[in-house]
Amino acid sequence: MASMRHIGHEPGQVLMQCSVCPNVARYPSEIRYCTDRLFRCHLCTETETRLDYERKQATSRGQRDQQVLHFPGGVVPDWYEG
Repeated sequence: MASMRHIGHEPGQVLMQCSVCPNVARYPSEIRYCTDRLFRCHLCTETETRLDYERKQATSRGQRDQQVLHFPGGVVPDWYEG
């Protein structure tokens, strides 16, 4: 469903269409340029793109500490042969 919008001039604003959906929004206040090189409106930016998800995963993999966890030792049972 299309929305009615006042098409008037606002300084520094441009009306443009979202690259994903047919909504028209004002750039740069209502529409933004995303990492996948598409212009997305506020409705389409609520969903995370696959590229954003993969970048988040890559940064989390790179930030892991390389420390070995030491668990407290307990009493060794009689049946344990080690």
